[in-house]
Amino acid sequence: MKNWHRAQPVQPATLAELQFLLGAFAVHLQHPPPAPVPAAQGYPATAYAARPKAAPGDRSADTDDCVRTDPVGKLTLCVNGRLHHISTGHEHAALRS
Repeated sequence: MKNWHRAQPVQPATLAELQFLLGAFAVHLQHPPPAPVPAAQGYPATAYAARPKAAPGDRSADTDDCVRTDPVGKLTLCVNGRLHHISTGHEHAALRS
């Protein structure tokens, strides 16, 4: 009660003003401020739910084919998930790209 009384902007100068302030404190005790909302039910959860979520795009044109970069003299292709190593010959093996 002392802390609440000291926090008031206007301090009472008369007994009647003090009585009015004590009555205001009694009303304050009867109606406490609402409890904070847990994070799972409050703003963070609402903000998370409102944000757009990532979704897979159109993958109909994707294939498993790829070309891997190897040293000069070799070429590796990936076709249908399998690697195929192709050598370009010994005469090209020592060349730098």
